[in-house]
Parts: sequence; C-alpha cells; structure tokens
Amino acid sequence: MSLAKKVLTVIYLVFIGGLVFSDSMDSILYPPLIKLINPVEENLTIGIGNIVLSDKNIGSEFSSYVSERIELVLTEESAVNVVNRNNMEQIIDEITLELSGLFDDEAGLTAGELKGVDTLITGKYYVFDENIELYLDLLSIRTAVTLNTVKISIPKGVIPGKIALYPDNYNKAKNVIKEISGILKHDDELVLKGWTSRGDGGVYFEGENLIVNLIANKNCYVKIYHIDVEGQYQLIFPNEYFENNYISSETIYKIPDGSYPFNFELEAPYGTEFIKVIASTSQYDGIETAFVDIGEISQGFIARGLSIEAKETLMTENLINYTIIARE
Repeated sequence: MSLAKKVLTVIYLVFIGGLVFSDSMDSILYPPLIKLINPVEENLTIGIGNIVLSDKNIGSEFSSYVSERIELVLTEESAVNVVNRNNMEQIIDEITLELSGLFDDEAGLTAGELKGVDTLITGKYYVFDENIELYLDLLSIRTAVTLNTVKISIPKGVIPGKIALYPDNYNKAKNVIKEISGILKHDDELVLKGWTSRGDGGVYFEGENLIVNLIANKNCYVKIYHIDVEGQYQLIFPNEYFENNYISSETIYKIPDGSYPFNFELEAPYGTEFIKVIASTSQYDGIETAFVDIGEISQGFIARGLSIEAKETLMTENLINYTIIARE
C-alpha cells in the first residue's frame, strides 16, 4: 500500500456504535448484520456459509470478498463468536448430511455439534446497474429454520474494482446448467448426495485441492465427471490411479482423501466448473478413459456406459458447482 493510500485510509475512518471501520463496505454491512443476528443469544457461535449469485446459485470473486468482510465485521461484535471460514468444511459436511434426507432423527447427526456452531449465515445477491442487492439468511443449524433475513443495498462504487461480480465464464456456466439440470435422472429408491468440501456454489483459489464428498442410501457404483469452464467434460473417477468405483451404503466417501494416490488440484482458467456424479446399483458396461476430453456438454451426457440389460438397476445423478478465482 502506498503512503498516499494509507493517508486516505486514515481520513475515511467510519465510526459506528463505538466501532471503527476503515472500509466503507464494512460500515455498510455492520447495521444490517447486527439486525440479522439479533435473534442470536450472547456467546453463540456463527458460521459464514456460501453467498451466491441469485439466478444460478454459483459463486464469484464477490462471493469470496463479501463473505470475508462479513466475517471481519462480526468478529468485532463481542456478543457472538465467529468460526473462521477455513474451519467450516467439517461443518458443511454435517449440515449437508442433516438436510439430505438420507438419515432419520435416530441417526444422531447434529450439524455443527463437533465445532459448537449454532447458526449459519448464507446469502444470495442480485446485480443491478448501480448497486448490489444482498439478501442474507440466518439459519438455525439444529432446527434448519430461518431465524432472520436482511436485505443490504451495496453501491458498486464501494466494491474494489478488481472484484468481479460474475465468474469469468458466467454465460457458459448458465448454458451448462440449462443443458443438464432439466434432464438429471433421479430414482426415488436410490438416493445420492454429492457436495464439495465448501458446499455447492463454493469458491476456491487457484492451486487449492478439490474433494468430492459422496454418500448414498444403497450400495452402488459411481462415476464422477468434471465439466470445465468451456463446457468440456471428462471422466475423473474411477481412474488409472484408483479403479474401484464401488461405494457402500450410508458411508461418507471423500474423493480423494489421504488414502487415495492422487489429488484434484484446481488451476486456471478461472470461472465456474461442475462435477456430475452418476450412481448405479449395477456396474457400468464400459467406463471411459479418465482425464481425456469426451466433448462438449450436451443432453447426450446421460448414463454413459450403463448396461440396458439390467432392468432392476437403479440410477441417480447429482450436479455440483464451484468457482475458481485467482489468488490475491
């Protein structure tokens, strides 16, 4: 930071309720955030979940930026405890499982229990000509009930110019969602839940590793496809490093965790990418070569390699999205 920039920062300090903010974004966020957490008892713990574009539930640089600002603002509020976003991955796993419908109340799963998180802030934002409309929800983790909601109007002028409001491949990502979402196959008897370690719509920096979490209510075989920022797709699991694609029922699989001899490292180009998971109670009649481009996403991208002779076969699919951004 240059000396001139430092001087300007000092001049534009903002005082609100005894707190000092050197960032105009923080001064905009503070009053509605205090209103949002009003139902929370003192000393309860809050986690910051994903904040996504309203129309397609995908993340962006702005998602990461505003989540960071919210965390910093709430950290100054002594009445609550805020979980660092770096510690949210296990909590997201628990929340996803509790809301998945795969377990009944007797399963004993209590989201956030291991890290003592009581509530979660999630949000969506809309982009207009002059401002951003940000809607934040405060969710009770134990009851899955929305406790409070606030709307925050953010002038575009307070957002640093380098912060993109959309992922680099926004239009391409919308096309992928349009092509796939309406034709995903689901079988009521076979339930599969897939998510990344940062939840659907999560944001990752270039160079970070991706982990795909899977759980199903029946024993089944899975194939995992990666759809890149250009809409090209390829099989990434099973692969030459790990060929066993069988998963047991009601067991969480983290692909890859430390037991797998490979990692999924995220690299440029930046933008929104997708993971499509297909699960079948019968093994597939032919599996593509991993890490080889199959082609551009289309409606033909369904149930590849599934034997048509196994009439008793159950099959289901999941689509997961995440966004890669550059490191600061």
